[in-house]
Amino acid sequence: MAANKAVVSAYKGLGFVILTLILLAIGSYLSVQGFFLLARSWVAPVIVQPNDPRVLAARTQLAAQEATRDRLVAERRELLSRLTLTGRSTEVLEVLQRRFGAALQADVLARRVELAQLSSLRRELGAAREELLRSSGDFATVTRAETRELFDAKLLDRGGRIRADYHLSQLELGNLSLSERDAALETRIRVLRREIAEREALGEGSGRAAGNVGWDALMIERELARGALELEGLQAERSVAEAALEVFEVNLARQEEILAALKASPYAKAAERGLALGFVPYENLANVAEGMPLYRCALGLLWCSPAGSVSRVLEGETTAPHPVRSRDLRGVMAELALDELRFAEETVLYVGRPPLFF
Repeated sequence: MAANKAVVSAYKGLGFVILTLILLAIGSYLSVQGFFLLARSWVAPVIVQPNDPRVLAARTQLAAQEATRDRLVAERRELLSRLTLTGRSTEVLEVLQRRFGAALQADVLARRVELAQLSSLRRELGAAREELLRSSGDFATVTRAETRELFDAKLLDRGGRIRADYHLSQLELGNLSLSERDAALETRIRVLRREIAEREALGEGSGRAAGNVGWDALMIERELARGALELEGLQAERSVAEAALEVFEVNLARQEEILAALKASPYAKAAERGLALGFVPYENLANVAEGMPLYRCALGLLWCSPAGSVSRVLEGETTAPHPVRSRDLRGVMAELALDELRFAEETVLYVGRPPLFF
C-alpha cells in the first residue's frame, strides 16, 4: 500500500515537473513571439565566407572594373604622350615658320641692296656708253675720211686701209659689248624687282604672291603653305587631344570612385577573410545606426552580454526569412564589427541594449 502511494506521488511529481516545463516552454515561446511581434531593435547575423557566391561576384566585378581602370590609365598615358609630341612639334614648326619669315626678309633686304648697286652701276654705265658712242662715232667718221683721203692720195696702201677698218670694227664691237652689258643689267634689275615684290607679298602674311610668279617664289609659297597647313593640323590635333583628355580625366575619376565603392563593399572585404553581416528589416532600420552596440543572449532573451557594434548600414535591398516566424522580410544589410566572428552564429543580435535590460 505504501509502495503504491509512493509510485502515485512520484507520478504526480513527474507530471507536475513535465507540466511546469511545458508551461515554461509555452511561456518562453509566447514571450519570444510577443517580443519579436513588438521589438524593433534586432538584426539577424550571417557569416559571409570567401567562397560565397556574392563574394565571388564582387571579386569578378572588382577585377573587371580594375581592368577598365588600367585600360583608361594606359590610354590616358598614350594621350598625354601624343599631347607632348604634338606640343613639341608645334613649337618646332612655329620656330621654323618664324625663321623662314626672317630669312625671307633678309633675302628681300639683300636683293634690295643688289638692286640699288646694279641701278647705280647701270646709270654710270649708261652715261659712259653714251659718251663712248658719241666719241667713237666722231672718231670713226674722222678716221674713215682720213683713211679714204690717204688711200686716194696713194699715201696709204691697201693693208693700212684694212688695218684701219679693223680697228674701227673693234671699236664698234666694244660699243656692242657695252650695249649687251646694259641689256643684261636691265634684265637683272627687272628680275630683282619682280623677286622683291614676290617676296614682300609672301612676307606680308598672306602666303601668296600676286599675279604670275617665278619658280623660286612658287617653291617658297609652297613651303609656306605646307608649313601653315601642318601647323593648323597640329593645333587641331592638340585641341582634339585636350578635349579627349578632359573626358578621360572625368571617366578615370568616375572609375576610381566605382573602384573605391567596390573595395569598400563588405563582400570585397570578405574575399580575404570571413565577414559578419546583419540583416536589418525595414521596420527595424530606424533603430539601427552606425556605432550602436550589439548584444547576444545565452538563453532566449536572458543572460545577455556585449557582442560588438554596428559598423555601417549598407545600401541595396535584400530579403531574408524572419528569425522566428515563417515569413520573408524585406530590408537591408549592415556590416557588423563583432568581438568574435562566432557571435554571428547567433539567430539574432540585439541593438542598443539587451531585450530585458540584463
